[in-house]
Amino acid sequence: MYAQMFIPLFIVLGITITAYCVDMSKLSPVARNVQTGLFVLTLTLIPAFSLVLWQQSGAIDRLEATGVAAHPGLAAVVGLGYGSASRPFWLFESDASFEEIAAFYQQQSNRRGWVLLERKDALILHRARERMAIMPGDKPGQIAYALNTLNAGPNTVLADRRESPELTRRTAN
Repeated sequence: MYAQMFIPLFIVLGITITAYCVDMSKLSPVARNVQTGLFVLTLTLIPAFSLVLWQQSGAIDRLEATGVAAHPGLAAVVGLGYGSASRPFWLFESDASFEEIAAFYQQQSNRRGWVLLERKDALILHRARERMAIMPGDKPGQIAYALNTLNAGPNTVLADRRESPELTRRTAN
């Protein structure tokens, strides 16, 4: 789906390069400056759009590589999620409510290797030295996934439970 968006970008790039190669000596100085500006702008926008589309096209695969299954109701990636960074974050549009998504992650098979901790406003998945938060986005119909590496070690979960009474541990089903 996202790969098809590259085709118009490369067509624009081809047209821009062709137009730039036209004999510029016949153009007025203003036209030459405009043409050069459009050429440089196109060479800047093509890589930027390519990066955004690449990030969006592989977002679900990178999420699932963590062992967390993508909910079937996730419709599309919103914006530029940086799912390949050291602290990945993904934001999806979803046809499902947060309650439906929470019920989906109650099943151990949808969160391989993760222990489910619940809060009223989010799901917290924990394993070894990693924690993933699954929470509603800022806008209705959005779901956010954020993965963090913990530095405090395996007792961090217990410390969080002492500090946050609303945080409860769920055992595997």
